[in-house]
Amino acid sequence: MTLLLALLLSASASTDEVVSLLRQGQDAAALSASRQAVVATPGDVEAHELLIDLLVHLGLAYQAENAYRSFKKDNDTAMGWYLFGRSALQAEDAREAYTLSLAKDETYARGWMGLASIDRAQGGLSRSEERYRKALELDPGLSEAWAGLAGLLMQQKRYDEALEVTRRATEAVPKDPEGWLAGAALDEDNARSWLEEGVKNIPDEPRLLHAVATARIHDNELALAQQALAKAVEIDPGLQQARADLAVLKEIEAKRFDLAGHGMLARARQLSSEAPVAALDTFDLLVKSYPDCYLVWLGRGHLYAEQDLSVEAEADLKKALALSPKSSDVQGALGMMLLNEGSAKEALPLLAGASVARPEDVQLGVSVGLAKANVEGVNAGVTHLAQVAERHPNDTAPVMALVSVLVQAGRPDAAYTVLDRALERYPHPTLLLAFAAAAKDLGKNDKAAETLRELAFITGDAHYDAMADELSPR
Repeated sequence: MTLLLALLLSASASTDEVVSLLRQGQDAAALSASRQAVVATPGDVEAHELLIDLLVHLGLAYQAENAYRSFKKDNDTAMGWYLFGRSALQAEDAREAYTLSLAKDETYARGWMGLASIDRAQGGLSRSEERYRKALELDPGLSEAWAGLAGLLMQQKRYDEALEVTRRATEAVPKDPEGWLAGAALDEDNARSWLEEGVKNIPDEPRLLHAVATARIHDNELALAQQALAKAVEIDPGLQQARADLAVLKEIEAKRFDLAGHGMLARARQLSSEAPVAALDTFDLLVKSYPDCYLVWLGRGHLYAEQDLSVEAEADLKKALALSPKSSDVQGALGMMLLNEGSAKEALPLLAGASVARPEDVQLGVSVGLAKANVEGVNAGVTHLAQVAERHPNDTAPVMALVSVLVQAGRPDAAYTVLDRALERYPHPTLLLAFAAAAKDLGKNDKAAETLRELAFITGDAHYDAMADELSPR
């Protein structure tokens, strides 16, 4: 999970619906709900903050800046200028906006927090600390300012002070999971206490549940750990590591694995990128010691695939599938490998099974569509990819896959139409560039140039303006 998404998921209770939709992978619905919240409660600064952060997360930062440039014209207030500063793409624009926010109201805590964040980003650590402390003096409920101050102190290796700030943060904002997670990281000897207390305060926070489960595994309290992991995965199916840890505990429960093997598997996975030879040695020992545990075969299969040893990878993944035929992780891994090797017919049922189990996984959905196009024909693939794009309208992957299938099938007009409609819902730079290319291929040079100039405005890249001038001089 990205840091930005983690911040989004730490939002206040008033944004619970948006957070729930994000965890389900329903970005479009989350964005719609966030916009509705802003319209319904225009004075709720947290609703505005969430909308800005969500737009940035979805690659629409320029939309956020344009929206809040207009917003502050009608709201010449401390809040209006602060929100424009938060949405600004350039640091100096943000600094000016935060300064004007404080000119409107020097007691506006978020204005001080905004300036502190700019100072920190630009290396002004002493001034940043002063401003974070000023913000918290004015509003102790600013969880983002607590996190910023603690992070600043950690950056300077002032760990004892950071721990004290974190302790105060959990007292001031007990419903913010970041404080409990930070406390566990800073106070390792008492990490479990921090996490258990965090779960008491926020019983439905999946990251805390996952962290406390890890601590329980360390203390050999496997049944309690499994309960916490099951709840975390139910709340947020996208927590891949939590899902993997839950699978480990189920294998241990079935007597096919044990905690020593779990430790070895974790080390092997860590070594995979740093020292693949050592990782392979560890995996060889794992499959010898735990031949009935599908996880070790899956892990070694992944390692072989990363090293382009496709024959060995396929053999291990098929062994994992024989041991656990219903595992969506195994089905997905083997299905994608077979699809990449051109065995779409063999891949399709595996990918379809994995996608049913993990509907939030866009990559799986796209892979099913590509396999269908190969096995059942272009129309079947296009239909499926269109459904995936409909479920995930704020993801470029299904649209780009759909366009690729249509272009390869000799249907450039249909590809152009798909991009045109997608841009109505999600004007992402990636789609804009693809649309410009599609327009050019169809001889619509003026439309291609118009789109390239829009890209130049959004990205600040003059190269797109030059490309536009070549197609349609001004």
